[in-house]
Amino acid sequence: MSPLPSIASSSRWIVGLSLAALWSLPGAVMMLQERSYSAALGEPAAWLGLARDFLPTWWPWILFSLLAARFARRLRFEAGARARALGLHALAALSLGGAHLVWMTGYLHIVHRDGGPPDFTELLRSMLWRPWPMMELLAYAGAVAVTHVRDARAELRVRERETARLETELVRAQLGALRCQVQPHFLFNTLNAIATLLEDDPPAARRMLLGLADLLRLTLDRGEQDSVSLAEEVDWLRRYLELETERFPDRLRAEIDLPDACAHARVPPLILQPLVENALRHGLAKRRGALHLAVRARHEGELLKLSVEDDGVGLPEELHEGVGLSNVRRRVERLHLPGALRLRRRAGGGVCAELELPWETSA
Repeated sequence: MSPLPSIASSSRWIVGLSLAALWSLPGAVMMLQERSYSAALGEPAAWLGLARDFLPTWWPWILFSLLAARFARRLRFEAGARARALGLHALAALSLGGAHLVWMTGYLHIVHRDGGPPDFTELLRSMLWRPWPMMELLAYAGAVAVTHVRDARAELRVRERETARLETELVRAQLGALRCQVQPHFLFNTLNAIATLLEDDPPAARRMLLGLADLLRLTLDRGEQDSVSLAEEVDWLRRYLELETERFPDRLRAEIDLPDACAHARVPPLILQPLVENALRHGLAKRRGALHLAVRARHEGELLKLSVEDDGVGLPEELHEGVGLSNVRRRVERLHLPGALRLRRRAGGGVCAELELPWETSA
């Protein structure tokens, strides 16, 4: 975890100007009081003289507040050390407050305008009988409180960033595990199909093996990418459909509609293959004629909408999602898109699987 930022790590000019403005406020209040008093006597004092007399009286707290912030970070009210921290803070408050009272007394003694400076000792004694000591304690306590609040907020931001980083790593690990689940699932199904063709149609089995090798090469080339362009995903899908066409040469008719505007959209790798595989497995079951399969993409607002349609036998009464569909559903949920995968019956028969993803482009 990175160390908490201190006041010294911020822009010195901004901090200095902010503190100067803050500790000029008490002097400004004293200016207004003196102006009102002199105006009531019929001789309003000049603003320039009032600024000279009163604004600098609280400026030592510009430095003192920085010292109080350092004390606040060194003397924390932690369990087992609260009494010690409180005692040391009280000593620091008395020291800084006393130093400020001496400064303010000396400054007013020098710049007092009413016929010569009053006695320093008398002026200091009058200061001590006024509420100034309490104001000094409040100034120190305010600087300590602001420091603790600022540090707590900084620590919270650090923790939030760390939590977000850990959550991102967790999601990536989960997505990687789900992707690794799809790859062997697809591989085993394809190898089973090739094994079936070895005796019935050896040339077709050989073409499928070569096609499978190309697919595996493409998959390995992608490495551990979190996303690919839709054009790359569709290119992979075309090769997969070529394999399936070898299995069902007279029973599968596939088309892919990929507008140029959607080609650069980013999608999770191997997100369409489970949907196509599900359509083939359920669509070809109990069907004698050719299955028409359509894969479409379109851009709507902030979403990329993908669909896989078939004119097969339709959804069963009780749909039990297998590895492929459940994998896709969990992957889109990891992208914070619950409900983005929907299956519905088509009016003319068959099934339409619709998938919504956030619109992101490789650019």
